[in-house]
Amino acid sequence: MRWSLSLASLALLSLTTAAPLQCRHKSDPDSPHDYVAAAPTATIYPDTAGGQPVNIVGFADDRFGADVYLGVPYAQPPVNKLRFAAPQSYVYNTESYTAQTQPPMCLQNPQESEIIYGTENSEDCLFLNIFAPAGLNLAEEKVPVMVWVYGGSFTSGSVYPYNGSALIQHSTETGKPVIHVALNYRLGALGWGVGSGFAENNATNLGLRDIKKALGWVQENIWAFGGDRDQVTVFGESAGAISISLLYLDPGTTLFSKAIMESGAPSSIPLGPQESTWEDAYEALLKAANCVDFNCLRDLSGEAILAAQMNVKNQTAFKAGFIYSPTIDGDLIPDSPHQLVLDGKVANKPFITGNTKDEGTRFAPTSINSSPYGLLVLNLFEPDDPHLMTTRKLLRLYPNDGRAGSPFDTGSQTFGLTAAYKRFAAIFGDLFFQSQRRYFLRQANAHGNTQTWTFQFEQPTPGKPEYLGIYHSTEIPYVYGAARPDIGQQGFSYTYTEADHRLSHVIMDYWINFANYGSPNGPNDTASSSSNAVYWPIHDSDNKQILRLKADNISVFRDDYREAGTDFITSRPKAFSLRRSLDIGVGAGVGVGIDGELGEGLDASVNVGVDGYVGAERKRASLTAALDEMPVVDLDFTTFESKRDLNLGVGVGVDGELGLALKRDLDIGVGVGVGAVVDLQLKRGIDISADVAALGQVDLGLALKREFDLEAGVGVGAGINLNLKRDFDLEAGVDVGAGLNLALERESDLEAGVGVGAGLKRDLKLKVDVVAAGKGILDAEIKKRDDLNIGVGVGVGVGVGVGL
Repeated sequence: MRWSLSLASLALLSLTTAAPLQCRHKSDPDSPHDYVAAAPTATIYPDTAGGQPVNIVGFADDRFGADVYLGVPYAQPPVNKLRFAAPQSYVYNTESYTAQTQPPMCLQNPQESEIIYGTENSEDCLFLNIFAPAGLNLAEEKVPVMVWVYGGSFTSGSVYPYNGSALIQHSTETGKPVIHVALNYRLGALGWGVGSGFAENNATNLGLRDIKKALGWVQENIWAFGGDRDQVTVFGESAGAISISLLYLDPGTTLFSKAIMESGAPSSIPLGPQESTWEDAYEALLKAANCVDFNCLRDLSGEAILAAQMNVKNQTAFKAGFIYSPTIDGDLIPDSPHQLVLDGKVANKPFITGNTKDEGTRFAPTSINSSPYGLLVLNLFEPDDPHLMTTRKLLRLYPNDGRAGSPFDTGSQTFGLTAAYKRFAAIFGDLFFQSQRRYFLRQANAHGNTQTWTFQFEQPTPGKPEYLGIYHSTEIPYVYGAARPDIGQQGFSYTYTEADHRLSHVIMDYWINFANYGSPNGPNDTASSSSNAVYWPIHDSDNKQILRLKADNISVFRDDYREAGTDFITSRPKAFSLRRSLDIGVGAGVGVGIDGELGEGLDASVNVGVDGYVGAERKRASLTAALDEMPVVDLDFTTFESKRDLNLGVGVGVDGELGLALKRDLDIGVGVGVGAVVDLQLKRGIDISADVAALGQVDLGLALKREFDLEAGVGVGAGINLNLKRDFDLEAGVDVGAGLNLALERESDLEAGVGVGAGLKRDLKLKVDVVAAGKGILDAEIKKRDDLNIGVGVGVGVGVGVGL
């Protein structure tokens, strides 16, 4: 049994929780409310050809006392020659711009987004939504500004769900008014392209450049809406929080004054250089788009690029990774964020950072089975770490004990799942979220930033399954007032309680105080004078204080839970660096051991006999998977080494031995029966499907070098030796006691049976069927390019696996 978990699921995590408080225009026939007729207007003075001012015309929402401006452009449409270019200032060609309609969302998978957002997809998407307190006197007052950056795994998201009206109303009711701004930024390949073509054309990190451009627009124009450019708080969640944290890598930035980062830090996703990290994803994008170079991408429609991007993300080698995301470019991100933070090369600005209690549960597969040692654990290795010590250490720090897993503080309950689910969730949440939050926070303190606060959100979402706990993104509705019963439940499937209402009130107070005063406690930041019921102390290296946000327990405690685990993770930044995708399946069977090295971009499924040991080691800044150490009996030790872009499925039966050396672009499925020995060396671009059902002496040897499609099987006492060099399509079968020797080189099609020897030259397709009873041996050496899929007959053990 195999399954695959895609990290692209991050794209929807924020969205399903932060469903929209939809802002309806007064002309919307479905609106249950009436709006005042007056149209608020803000006059800006952008650089235009004629130098004339421009009136931005919005509408008034008298439910919340807000002036609303929807779809205000902050940059030129990034289309035609401006595609894959840094955002350019918007040129207003009219003296009046009507901002009363939700803007389109940036191009993204419509199947994921339309249900949530209900707005159109468009490449022309660089807009802002602005919510301001009604009736601000621009001559007398300027109020702080809060700019929201949405999450969505850098491939989805929109301003649409984030209606700031309730937040605005609460700020004015408490005498601490703020302006709310939400911004769109480019997504996927159009905003976060990877590979040499994007790097050579300065087309990387465009989404981050969009965010900076929008913040620049706010600096220049927010005064016209009543905002104070010197009090800009940028806040966001998940991918949005990560993007904000990356803005801190510019120590001299003046685009904002402070930040709130919910579930995101500079190293929450691992970054790498363009060419060495996702070059194959770039090549796959070109292939999917029927392009030969980067310039061809410029000539396609945006929809065609999106289709190619989705094609790449659906490929086994790429479906699990943050393919389209920030990357080290020598400019916006000059070096590893982990190293820059360690060196103190970050902006010394106040910030709040925090997580939900159970960040990892939404990413943990519910099908994990650990009876008793079936948990696949994540570990990420650099090339210079050939051992499994890091994996084993991590396993000891996160034991396979339901009492220690996530959802945390639920005892031994597994909610109908397994302890392995809770263990995986604990590791995932700490690996990508908790450890990185602590690292950023503590390094900031070490380098003299004393204005830092941290929180943990612990309020369960009404109606959600218990096994999710307090999962990733659940705090967002509380930040936006969606839990308030007086504003209705538009877009929410939950029934919030009065306790949820009170908690939302408290959280909005903290956030609004921070925007106004630089402290969540209000203008007088002392325990005795805090404007909130519970004083939120700063985090420092001595006290490590963190605020618990829970309806019946808003309290301060020490931020040292699972500290041994998170410290271990951050002490090995190169080891825990996911820069490629890997889908791994592992199971247990009889008397078999497997150890292996997995290089880059691997999809592995391994089925091993009972009491076996499985280890997989990614050599190139990538993922390692390992089972718990298990007793090994009757062991013919089995190894595999995989270098790059492999999809591997392996099954080994009783007393089997399997050796694999897989180098590049391979899709392999292998099963070995009782008494069989398999040794494969597969080099590049090969698709092998082979079956071995062995109870006798079997010997299958393969030396495949380029562009092959191979199916093979071995019979009782049979031996097959294949030497295939280029473009082969081979189908062969061997009976009991038979031998098949093939030297296939170019342009040939072979279908063979017992006792056949052949020398074939080019373009061969190979299929070999063997039915075996006896001690089997399978040897394969495959060296170069395209489409190899090996399946070798299934042995005794069958397992389940997990993919990240």
